[in-house]
Amino acid sequence: MQELYYVEGFNLAYNESRVVSIWWYNTVGFGWHNLSVEVEVLDHTYPDLNLSDNRNSTSFYLKQVFYQLALEIEPLPEKIRLNETVRVIVNAFNFGPEILSEGAEVVVTGNGMQCEPGLQRTRELERATGEDNLEFFCTPNDTGPYVIEARIDPDNIHDEPNEDDNFATGVVNVTNEEFTPVTPPVVSDDSFITQPIVWVPLATLAIIGAGMFAYYRLRGDDDFLPGTRGRQSGGSAPGQASGSATFRYDAESGITYDANTGEVIGEKKKD
Repeated sequence: MQELYYVEGFNLAYNESRVVSIWWYNTVGFGWHNLSVEVEVLDHTYPDLNLSDNRNSTSFYLKQVFYQLALEIEPLPEKIRLNETVRVIVNAFNFGPEILSEGAEVVVTGNGMQCEPGLQRTRELERATGEDNLEFFCTPNDTGPYVIEARIDPDNIHDEPNEDDNFATGVVNVTNEEFTPVTPPVVSDDSFITQPIVWVPLATLAIIGAGMFAYYRLRGDDDFLPGTRGRQSGGSAPGQASGSATFRYDAESGITYDANTGEVIGEKKKD
């Protein structure tokens, strides 16, 4: 556009070099442009005898900034086992001023091999703050460092002013170590019922009860507890405590007597 810009003030000694930054801003005229840079020696001690190398020209293509894609990988596990699948979450962004309605393609590789489910496309990415999250699964088949790389727009379909942020990487250490199962510690049962002071008396009573039961069964007597047979519902006999008498009835003689004292309680006459 035949515009001139000047940068002054460099004092160059013999065989000395300096780096000069040139910034050119333009919002129109997208396409190919020529840029020429020329140096002119002022206030010199020795004259410049060769002016042919004082000028340099270059061509460049000016892109219109519609989209600016970028991505990042969420934190990965530090170590996984061999043949274990690692889940990779990729966040894709569009920082450009235009809406990317058709979305952008994203691919993830592990040690150069494409991860499942392969090439994926994001949803529509809004301008400036457009974001989408994609999920991939990688399964290492060898031990050692496993490099995972995610890339957005791998085929350069969308023009961007800067594509250095179109990829992100992460490393997972793959090991074939065997994980030893942890045996839970044995916890002593200190419950009340397990204390010897409780179960020893209970066991003793159970043994005594079983012995009494066997004793009376061997005698052929089903009157296991004294004072329960012949008890009258109306009360006890005169001069005796309730429940203390054991009455027996002799069918042949018709006599009812106290088994403990032999006292005749009653007699039934035969017909």
